[in-house]
Amino acid sequence: MTSGKEVIEVDSGDDYGSNFVATDSEVTSLRSSIADYIYENGRRYHAYHAGSYWGSNDDKSIDAMEICHHLYRLLLHGQLYLTPIMNPKRVLDIGTGTGSWAIEFADVHPEATVIGTDLSPIQPNFVPPNVYFEVDDCCDEWLYKTPFDFIHVRGLYGCVADWGRFYQQALKYASVTKAAAT
Repeated sequence: MTSGKEVIEVDSGDDYGSNFVATDSEVTSLRSSIADYIYENGRRYHAYHAGSYWGSNDDKSIDAMEICHHLYRLLLHGQLYLTPIMNPKRVLDIGTGTGSWAIEFADVHPEATVIGTDLSPIQPNFVPPNVYFEVDDCCDEWLYKTPFDFIHVRGLYGCVADWGRFYQQALKYASVTKAAAT
């Protein structure tokens, strides 16, 4: 599947298996442009697909994202998720924001590879070795080659114009649906 879209890896670490789509030259050429943030009305906004997300990505927004993450944990009685999953190997966190959920999931499941995607590269540099972040727009065509055991989505308020298409793509890449089809 080729749509002309390039996945931009945030972490400068090694490639992580067959899931990595863009070539090193593509990543390098785009990596510098994604940090060219847009500043407007005293706030900082993402540069990748500029304007496609309504919120800022500055320190105030990062603090708000962390508070929301904590509130989700309180609502879930300290849990990261309520879904009964067994031995997840590949996990996708769409709209990862600060990456807190992906990092905590990776700590609890060191056997899993966790990929967090977001329009903004605001995630920390020092993360567990099984966490990778990509700058990506979940509203574009997904380019993954391997299905995921768990796809996590939350807090994408006002971010997805076509939820039907979004869920079609999520189901396409969910290993549960792959197993059910065989």
